[in-house]
Amino acid sequence: MGKIKRILKESAFSFLEKHRLILKAIIRLFSIIENFCGNRLIGELFYNNTSNLAMLVFRYDYLNKGLEIIVFGDSAMEKGFLLSYGVEDIALPGKNSSLGAQNRQGCILDLSLSLSEDNFFCRTMATEYINEKGRCFVAGETDSMKTILYSVSTGYFARNLLRTGVLERLLEDKDIRIVIVSPGYEEKSFREEFSFSDRIFIENMLDVDRSYDLMDKLIWQCWSLGQRHGRFIKLYKFFLKAQLKKRYYNKFHWFYDGIFNKYNPDLVVGGTPGMNSRMDIPVFAEAQARNIKTLALIHSWDNISKRKGPLWVRPDILGVWNEFQKKESTLVHFYKDKDIKFAGASHFDIYWNDDTFIGRENFFKKMGLDQQKKLITVIVTVQNLVKSSFIVDILLDALKGKKFAVPVQLLCRLLPRFDPKKNDEEYGRYYANPDIVIDHQIQYSPKLGWNPNRQQLNHFANLVRYSDVQISIASTSTIEAAILDMPVVNVAFSTIEPELFKKRILEGVFKHHFKPILDYGATHVARDPDELIMATNRYLLDPGIHREEREKLKNAIFYNPDGKATQRVNELIKELV
Repeated sequence: MGKIKRILKESAFSFLEKHRLILKAIIRLFSIIENFCGNRLIGELFYNNTSNLAMLVFRYDYLNKGLEIIVFGDSAMEKGFLLSYGVEDIALPGKNSSLGAQNRQGCILDLSLSLSEDNFFCRTMATEYINEKGRCFVAGETDSMKTILYSVSTGYFARNLLRTGVLERLLEDKDIRIVIVSPGYEEKSFREEFSFSDRIFIENMLDVDRSYDLMDKLIWQCWSLGQRHGRFIKLYKFFLKAQLKKRYYNKFHWFYDGIFNKYNPDLVVGGTPGMNSRMDIPVFAEAQARNIKTLALIHSWDNISKRKGPLWVRPDILGVWNEFQKKESTLVHFYKDKDIKFAGASHFDIYWNDDTFIGRENFFKKMGLDQQKKLITVIVTVQNLVKSSFIVDILLDALKGKKFAVPVQLLCRLLPRFDPKKNDEEYGRYYANPDIVIDHQIQYSPKLGWNPNRQQLNHFANLVRYSDVQISIASTSTIEAAILDMPVVNVAFSTIEPELFKKRILEGVFKHHFKPILDYGATHVARDPDELIMATNRYLLDPGIHREEREKLKNAIFYNPDGKATQRVNELIKELV
C-alpha cells in the first residue's frame, strides 16, 4: 500500500510540474473560495535544482488574527509540515525547518521560511500588516492598503519630498504605507530620520552613469527641434523611449524588479527625474514598464526651463509651482494640460509658518552678531560656475573705508551643498577675520550631496528673515527674500574673472533661467563695485524700495502663496492613488 501511495504521489507531482498552468488555476480557484468565505489565500510556486515542487498557501484568519502557512512539496509533504501562528505566538512543528519572524501587533511582520531535506530548499518572504481594524496584506496583497514609493536620489529630493511634512500627513491615513528608495539607505542618520513609522520602508538605490552617449545627444537634438517643428516631437519621444528601455530599464531591472515585486506600489513619486541625478530614471522606468502611475514634483523653480534640457524620462503627471512652469511643460516638454497639476513648492511652506522664526535677538545671539548693527549677508555662488569671493573683498574694503551709510556687519553664507573642502579653498582665508561672520553649515552627505535637515532649513529661513540686505549673483535665495520682503542686490560683474563671468552669467544665467526673476525688477542689479555699495546703502536706508515688485515676484513664483503647498501635494498624491 505504501509503495502504491508513493507512486501515485510521484505521478501527481510529475503531472503538476509539467502542467504549471493547471496548478495555478487550482490556486486561483482556492483563492476565489477563500475570498468568498472572508479569508485571503495566496499561492506561490518554487522549484529547486532537483525539480522538486513546493506550493505555499498563505491564509489569513480574520477572527483569530493568525496567518496560517501550509507548505506542500515532495519532501515537505512526507513530513506533513503545517505551520500556524498568531499575533502573539509562533508554533513550528517538524524538523529540518526554521522560521524567523518579527511579530508584533500593529506593525510589519517579516517572515522567512526555509525547509531543507534531500537537496530540497524553499525560501520565501511574506509580509503582513495588522492594523486596528484587523485587516492585513500578505505578500503585497491587500483590500485597501495603498503603497506610495518615493524615489529620492539626492538631498534636494529629500528636502522637497520627505522633510516638508507630506509623509506625516499621508501616514495619517492608516491604509497608506511609504517605501523610500534612496542611496541614503546606506547612511545610518538617513535611516534613523525616516524610520519614524512602522509603515515606512527604506530600500537602496543604484548609482547611474551621468555621461552623455550618442543616443542622449540625438534625443536632445530632436527635443530642441520639436519646440520649433512639431513633427520632431514624435521622433524625440520614440528615441527617449528606446533609450529608457536600453540604458535604464534593461540594465537595472534585475535590481528594481525585486523591490517592486516586494511592495507592489500604486504610485511612484519623485522630484524632477534626471535633474541633478539620473539615479531616479531606472525607478521611473520600472514603474512605467509595469503601468504604475508616476508623479514628478518639480523640485526647483528653474528645473524645466529650456536651458536645462529635456526630461530624461516622462512622468505621467507633473506637479508644477506656477503658471510659468505649466507653460514650460506644454511648450518645452510637450505635456497636455490634463497631465499638469498645480502642487506648489512645499519646502517653502516654512516661510509662512511663524514657528519657523526665533526672533532677531535670539538669532543674532546664536550667530554672535551685534544687535546694534544692520546685517549684510553674502550668498556665495556655486564654485564650479564662477567664483564670488571678490564680493566679500569689496564689502570688507567698504567696511574698512566706512563707506556704508549706517553701522553694518557682514556675514558670508557658504555653500552647504558641496564637500566642505571646496569651500575652504576659496573662503578659508576669511575664517579668522573678525570683520565677517562665516555661516558654515555642514550639510554634505557622501551619498546624497547637499542634504539639509529640518533644523538647518529653519536656520537658513531665519538668516534670510533677519538680514537687512542680501547680496548674491543669481541665488535661489532671491525667492526666499521676496517671500519675506527682504531687499536683494544681484551682482552682474566680476573683478577676478570677467570673461568667464560674462560667458557663464551675463550671457548664460541672466539670459535664461534667472531671467524671469530679473524681469520683475524686484532686485537691484549692480554692474560695478561702486554701484554695489550704492545699491546696498539705498536698501539699508529704505528697505521699502522694490517692495511692490517683490510682491509681484512672490505671487508669480508661487501659484497660491499661502504656505499650504504641503497640503496640496498631500491631496494630489491621495487623488492619484
